Amino acid sequence: METTVTRSEEDSAMTAVLHVAFELAERSWRLGFTTGLGQKARQRSVEAGDLAGVEREIERARRRFGLAEQTRVVSCYEAGMEGFWLHRALEERGIENVVVDSASIDVKRGRRTAKTDRLDVGALVRKLVQCVSGDRKVWSVVRVPPAEAEDLRHNDRELIRLGDEKNAVLNGIRGLLKTQGIRLGRVRELAKQVSSARTWNGQEIGSELKARLLRMGERLQLIEKQMQEVKGRREELREEDTPVAEKARQLQEVCSL
Repeated sequence: METTVTRSEEDSAMTAVLHVAFELAERSWRLGFTTGLGQKARQRSVEAGDLAGVEREIERARRRFGLAEQTRVVSCYEAGMEGFWLHRALEERGIENVVVDSASIDVKRGRRTAKTDRLDVGALVRKLVQCVSGDRKVWSVVRVPPAEAEDLRHNDRELIRLGDEKNAVLNGIRGLLKTQGIRLGRVRELAKQVSSARTWNGQEIGSELKARLLRMGERLQLIEKQMQEVKGRREELREEDTPVAEKARQLQEVCSL
C-alpha cells in the first residue's frame, strides 16, 4: 500500500505544473500562480529584481497548492524593459520560462489603467496555462539570443540611436536658421556658414542664436565621431572568425534591430 501511494505521488509530480506569470514594473513585480484554468490565481508581490523573493514565493505557492518539490515550474513575462536577463536567471534556477511578445497578447490594453494590475497578471497566467497545454497560437514567443551574441548587437543598436540623434540635431539647426529666413541645403562647416549667413533683412545672426548654433555644431561633430568609431568596431567584429560572431551575424540578418 505504501508503494502505491509513493508511485501516485511521483506520477502527480510528473504531470502537475506550477504556472507563474510576472507583471513587471519599475519598483515591484507582481506574480500570479496557478496549476490550471479552473483555479483562481494566487497573487503576490516582490520588490523588482528580488530573485530570492521570487524563489520564496514559488516555494510558498508549491506548499499552498500541495505540490511536490520536483514539480515542473513554467513561467512567463512580457518582453520589455527587463530584457532577457530575468529569463536567463529563471532558466538557471531550473524554471522553464518564455518571453512573450506583448503585441501578440489579445488582452485589452485598457485594463492597464485599472487601479490594480491583478486582472493583467491573472490573464497572463491563464494564457500561460493554455500555452503549456498545447495552444501555441495564444501568443508569440520572443526568441532569446545567446548573451554573447546579444552583446555583439549593441554596435548596430547604437548606430541607429546615433543616427537618430544626428538627424535631430541637423533638423534643429535648420529649424533655427529658418526662423531667420535662412535655408541651408547641407550643413558642412557650420561655424563658417553661421558667420557668413545673413538674415532675411541682411543682418548678421544674433550673438545668442549664433552661440547656440555653434554648440549644436559641436554636438553634431561629436555624434559623427562616435558613429565612425562604432562603425569601425562593428567591422572588426564582423571579421572575427568565432561561433559567437557568426551567430550575431545570423541574428542581424533575420532580426530588425
